Amino acid sequence: MDDGPKNYAPLLRQVAVDHGCTELAAFDVQSGVGNFRVLYHDRGGTNVDESERHAAIDAFAKLIAPCVASKKDGAIELATTRASGRSQYCLIILAHRGDSVVGAAAFIARCADRSNASNLLQRIKTDAERFRNGPPATDAH
Repeated sequence: MDDGPKNYAPLLRQVAVDHGCTELAAFDVQSGVGNFRVLYHDRGGTNVDESERHAAIDAFAKLIAPCVASKKDGAIELATTRASGRSQYCLIILAHRGDSVVGAAAFIARCADRSNASNLLQRIKTDAERFRNGPPATDAH
């Protein structure tokens, strides 16, 4: 992720909030699968002790590894809540530089089904790119 963690934190937080995600993590991918450096982790304002935070980051790293290996974004089903019938998904978007994966962001969200999760993944990816590229230019007359 080119601009460093400080520049991505507000972007990622806003994308997560806009799409109802409950947690997110961003990683720098350094030369190979499994070699990740956490850039940012946010659990939606929930106070989390350090051991929980480290466990969450480790879980995210394990979830993004197959996507990094295949160089493809992914929607991974984690659990279904019986009361709502909605599943919890980890939605993973990758940042590429040429043929290399250089970063990954993972968002936790509840979705009705895999199709809904795939659609949300695409919306998150589009919004992340829009923010990354800055606001559209306007014609000033």
